[in-house]
Amino acid sequence: MKNIMHYNKYFMILCLLLAFLFMNTVSNAQNTNLIRNPDNGHIYELVFVPEGIDWYSAENAAQGQTLGSSMGYLATITSQDENKFIFNNIEPLISDCDGDACGVWIGGTRDTSQPPPNLGWGWVTGEPFIFTNWDVADGEPDTSVGAPEDCISFAPNGLWDADDCLNTEHLYFLIEFEPTPNPIPTLSQWGFIVLAGFLGL
Repeated sequence: MKNIMHYNKYFMILCLLLAFLFMNTVSNAQNTNLIRNPDNGHIYELVFVPEGIDWYSAENAAQGQTLGSSMGYLATITSQDENKFIFNNIEPLISDCDGDACGVWIGGTRDTSQPPPNLGWGWVTGEPFIFTNWDVADGEPDTSVGAPEDCISFAPNGLWDADDCLNTEHLYFLIEFEPTPNPIPTLSQWGFIVLAGFLGL
């Protein structure tokens, strides 16, 4: 009887380990669109919306996402290196679209109480708005033509456009997650913790 209980115990442990490894594999497969910047440790996720999305909806959707204990927000780009990293990683993913559909909403918006076109710009996080990468050859930031253009979209060429926040022709937005101070154990790590408990380690 003791031998049967002994083998049953290890059979249960083996089943648990296989289950955890399977769940971890599925979890990793679902997160293959996440991009980690080795310079700042931040993680970015390019989200595709087939029906198009305006800036406000994109911001709400970004804030509703979490990665571990890190809350998402529309990406803020505060240096040339970060801009280059984002461009190099998302340009291949949006190269097949045309016109406004290629625009990617990021977390820049303008305080409309300030005079346009260059004043009042800021990031959703409150970070200093110092670095810019406007498409100056195309007259950006241009907030004087047609509808107010008080939100920033990232163009396929890596430059920024001032855009109508209510424009729903854009099919993409970019979420940014800051590093998690105390990372939550992965499913496989939890599996080893459970196994250690069964084995009395």
